[in-house]
Amino acid sequence: TLTADSSSSYHGNSVAGVASGYLNTSYSGSVVSHGVAYDADLHLSSVVQKGGETYYANHWANATSDATASGTVVQNNSWGIDEQYNPSSSYSTSTLATMWTNEGYTSNASSVQSYLDALNTFQSTGVIVYALSNTSSFGNADVQAALPEIDSNLAEAWITGVNIDVTGSAGNESYSIKSAPCGATAEYCLGADGWYIGGAAYYAGGSSYYSTGGLTGTSFVAPQISGAIAILAEAFPSQTPADWTDRLLASADNSFFTATGKVTFVNGISHA
Repeated sequence: TLTADSSSSYHGNSVAGVASGYLNTSYSGSVVSHGVAYDADLHLSSVVQKGGETYYANHWANATSDATASGTVVQNNSWGIDEQYNPSSSYSTSTLATMWTNEGYTSNASSVQSYLDALNTFQSTGVIVYALSNTSSFGNADVQAALPEIDSNLAEAWITGVNIDVTGSAGNESYSIKSAPCGATAEYCLGADGWYIGGAAYYAGGSSYYSTGGLTGTSFVAPQISGAIAILAEAFPSQTPADWTDRLLASADNSFFTATGKVTFVNGISHA
């Protein structure tokens, strides 16, 4: 069950619209938008509800497993917990259960393991995209986006999304980070501009409403990446989710900063 939208609550609509909002080719107005993968189908689930489960993490596992069974090619996560990942800390399923429980998503170690297992299985059919925390004061990624650092089984087809505001004219752009950094997830992190963009809002009284530049956050970076994955999956249906992930990572433009490391992909291809 999904909570109804309203004039003050429409986050899911906006995220879905960025990923796959309808392209109306007959529209003659002056303002229009469409999703990155505007013909894509959606498999929707709510992270703030738990269905008939006792623990939220079990519901997340069920939703992920159902998406896997449906042949879903990418799972977009425009949500998370604002807890900074510490590479010197030891994270267990009990630790993660406590983290989610403290934020109101009651979970236990067993349910967390079910969720991690479901995420791992999903990567056989699709890519997992996670929005990084919007807390720009963080010196590292948040724990939830950095789950592959905790469970290496999740590193196969996982991308984190960092918010980069791009301003200026073409060829003379300026870039500024508006979220937590890629940090420990740098080797599988992509950036996009999710800073004050337009998009779908809510439906009321027979009319659809649109945000003309108020959408801000990594929540709107992640669906840009997810839409790109959907397009790659259509273009290269015989390739694996890991292949689609590598294609995006290996072709990303990072010419606007000085890199300090590199990732080596297949066939000797490397990317700073």
